[in-house]
Amino acid sequence: LTGNRGRYDLPNGRVAFNRKGTGEFEIYKVSDRYVNLAGKTYAFSVDAAGNALTIEESETTLPERPALKPGTQAPAFSGTDIDKKSHRSEDYRGRLLLLEFRSTGCVHCRIEAPKMVKSFNESVQEKVAFLGISSDDSEDRLREFLKQTGISWPQILEPSEGAIHRNFRAEGEPTYFLLDTEGEILDAWVGGGLAIERVSKY
Repeated sequence: LTGNRGRYDLPNGRVAFNRKGTGEFEIYKVSDRYVNLAGKTYAFSVDAAGNALTIEESETTLPERPALKPGTQAPAFSGTDIDKKSHRSEDYRGRLLLLEFRSTGCVHCRIEAPKMVKSFNESVQEKVAFLGISSDDSEDRLREFLKQTGISWPQILEPSEGAIHRNFRAEGEPTYFLLDTEGEILDAWVGGGLAIERVSKY
């Protein structure tokens, strides 16, 4: 268990499960509430002091959550950008898609922005697309950031608890997912400084 300021039951608290008994731990937020173990679904909760993890078998079995690993299908998504244009995962079939989860307060995102803009402007739009998913709470602040950096690709504004953030389990900033022409994950990473090199490989 990991908590914050001595509390372990907050929504963003973490629980690591060795679900398959292989020693490989999978991270769940306390707010996820459910985990699949040995073919069954369990509701879980943590007490405030972190002294106990409680699990209780659920009456319904939920589907396995996406693995989010290279070679697996990315979660489907849909959203509306700040210019009121809709974006769905199926709209990007036939092209590579770089999803960038960030906010204007992310220092590494600001540092990487000039290289990202240069790469986007030099790329063939029919072959690769960029899509920003921003957790900013101010559209005006986001628009000012876009103006300052020259970023011109679409931006979806949603809180970090939003559906796309939640389905892709985007934790740090920036978090990147590179999807292939069929929506499978080619690469995924957290942190700045590597985006252009990793995209260029494909």
